[in-house]
Amino acid sequence: DRYQNQGKAQEHCWYTSAELIGQGIGAVSNLSTTGTLTPLFQFGSAGSGKADAGEISFRFSGYGDAAFHYDAGSKQYLKDIYGAAQLDAGTGAQLAFTNVFVLYAKVGYKADTQLTDFDLSSGEGYYFTGGRYTPIRWTKEGYEAPLKVYDESGSELTVAPGKSYIAVVSTKQA
Repeated sequence: DRYQNQGKAQEHCWYTSAELIGQGIGAVSNLSTTGTLTPLFQFGSAGSGKADAGEISFRFSGYGDAAFHYDAGSKQYLKDIYGAAQLDAGTGAQLAFTNVFVLYAKVGYKADTQLTDFDLSSGEGYYFTGGRYTPIRWTKEGYEAPLKVYDESGSELTVAPGKSYIAVVSTKQA
């Protein structure tokens, strides 16, 4: 495709559309697009966290990084990328999130390809909200199973209501 020759790795050069997604759903006879929506998280008062976290940064790869800084006025983490504010293309506003999750996972390559393969069965990570962080554990028991996030005591994590950013980062980048 025309984007693959612009210096991006193959896994970053696949695109889709609503039409193609609809065709894919039609091809899978047991996939339903109706029914009751189940929230990804248990929402409520998120607690005070373990320690201060006014700044967050992590690397996705040898060339890709992300950073957030907590803005106490808006009570949100503002996202930076490559050292500059990352802006919403539609509004021009800096991306802002109430919650940031950094989930560590084993990352390798799919057999006989150069496509990235993420082990999304379980791992550790961090939950950031309100300028503080909490260590977490997470599980996903199958492709169709929901993501479950737990605090240090093993209880399902209560997440502050608002927009959430979820990063899956290689354990090699931890």
